[in-house]
Amino acid sequence: MAKKKGPSLLGIFRQYFADHPEWLRTRSTDEVIAQFSKDHPKIEVDRRVKQSLFNAKNYAKEGKQGKRGRKQKVAEITAAMKIPHAGNGALQILENHVDDGLAMARALGNESIREIVSHLHRARNMLVLQIEA
Repeated sequence: MAKKKGPSLLGIFRQYFADHPEWLRTRSTDEVIAQFSKDHPKIEVDRRVKQSLFNAKNYAKEGKQGKRGRKQKVAEITAAMKIPHAGNGALQILENHVDDGLAMARALGNESIREIVSHLHRARNMLVLQIEA
């Protein structure tokens, strides 16, 4: 079966939020659904449509980065780690301790502490950026 041509549901809702940014600040989605029903009367507002609405709202609110944004951030951190700076001894020691804790947590390999590993990784990266600033 050939795919329909035209905008996706996510694209439709992204456009709505771009045209009406005030809809991002409300908890209710009634106005958005009413606009969608008016513009697309043949499409039933079901679970799939609502999920696309919520995904578009989250992307618009958080300004999510794609792979390119993440790769750029990793490149910046890597570049910052390569340049040595003097005068940040205490922060450097703290970064080393956090790095050691991160290595220990990863060595455990326990899936239940995955969120802790994520926080330690984020803390280390923030320290590196603070040291380089």
